[in-house]
Amino acid sequence: MGLEALAIYDQERNALSIGRSQRWLSRLSWLLGQNADSERYAAGAVATLEPLRPSRELAMAYSNLAQLRMLADDASEAIRWGTKAIELARRLGDREAETHALNNVGTALALAGDVIEGRARLTQSLDLALADDAHEHAARAYTNLGSIGVSRRSFHEADRQLQAGIAYCTDRDLDTWRLYMRAWLAHSLAEQGQYAAADQHLADIMRHLHLSPITQISALPVAGVLAARRGGDGTRQLDEALPIALQTGEPQRLVAVATARAEAAWIAGRASDIATEIDRAWPAAVAHPQPWDLGELCWWLRLAGDDRRIPAPVAQPFALMLAGPHRAAAGEWRDLGCPLWAAYALAFSAETQDAQECLDILDDLGAAAVRHAVLRARHAQGLTVPRGRRPTSRANPAGLTAREIEVLGLLAEGLSYAEVAERLILSEKTVGHHVSAVLRKLSEPTRAKAVATAVRLGIIPPR
Repeated sequence: MGLEALAIYDQERNALSIGRSQRWLSRLSWLLGQNADSERYAAGAVATLEPLRPSRELAMAYSNLAQLRMLADDASEAIRWGTKAIELARRLGDREAETHALNNVGTALALAGDVIEGRARLTQSLDLALADDAHEHAARAYTNLGSIGVSRRSFHEADRQLQAGIAYCTDRDLDTWRLYMRAWLAHSLAEQGQYAAADQHLADIMRHLHLSPITQISALPVAGVLAARRGGDGTRQLDEALPIALQTGEPQRLVAVATARAEAAWIAGRASDIATEIDRAWPAAVAHPQPWDLGELCWWLRLAGDDRRIPAPVAQPFALMLAGPHRAAAGEWRDLGCPLWAAYALAFSAETQDAQECLDILDDLGAAAVRHAVLRARHAQGLTVPRGRRPTSRANPAGLTAREIEVLGLLAEGLSYAEVAERLILSEKTVGHHVSAVLRKLSEPTRAKAVATAVRLGIIPPR
């Protein structure tokens, strides 16, 4: 339909309508994962519209280019085109183009490290969209606010934005955006070790017969790697994700698929395949390095024995993992609420206690295949191989770790989070993560009820 309209406008030599159609074709091509076509139509729209008098169509064409540059992790170009769009939109009094461009600039700023300014621009975009009842623009703002949080491991903020966006889209039958955000939420929950909740979102997404490629590429790597971690077969999902990622050429899609496939390869004992998987994303990641993406790529390369030069700084938890201070790295991951990565940080420590803590975490997650892979790798490296959970963990029916029992016991004595943190030399945030794990394992909503249940089960003595 769009191509037919473009042909008609071309015959009529209606340049304004041609430019408008080119911009829409760019957007539709992106939704279909056809990024090369999207880029071509986007550049064509600007070339068609710039010789004409300033118009809202040109402002949107500028903003569309900004969006594509943002998705390619090219922050400077995204900000340049987005700023042109904002200035023209404000001159013309076009709030829709301004809303769209603020979103692109805000996302680019946040991904480039200026999180405060980026979120401010994104929030401004969301406020304008909500005030104007501009459903698509509001959905995109919620999505980008949420996805930025997931990318930066700010899960509480990410989940809040994604849940609000999902509710907004559900009320307005915006199924494409709703499913896309659910894929991001599944990713967030998986990183936080909430595998059952992530499974539920993924199952609901996959029940839909006609998913957009962009939603598929967000959901499939999560589903595939979750299956691999628990001893299932995620090959089909990971294989389906790969051609979509390659077709988009976007760093975020390439990295997500490459790291999932690399992790699955390591779990399966195919370390020789890891570099091949990572190399599919490496050029894009190096061209516009993101600290979290680059850190994860380098970690899997390290496990493959590939010590290539790291071309840019990586996020602190990954930097610590690559440098070797295992407990410090694990502490960073605990503070972020990422139990699996805390386990990976401890997996290759020479200290038996660290290795046992790693296995305890994996047991709590139900990541049986990862547990087997860690034991296999430690044996191959000549490191001590722990034989099972600590007695304090085995002796209670809820499977609490020794540290979780210790925290629960101090809470039973009436200590505050701050006092528990001081007593155990932990951060308050880490204490909070232990308490959350206790509540989940005991299926209790409050710490008072968790203490009562633990006493009843004989996990801690009565006070």
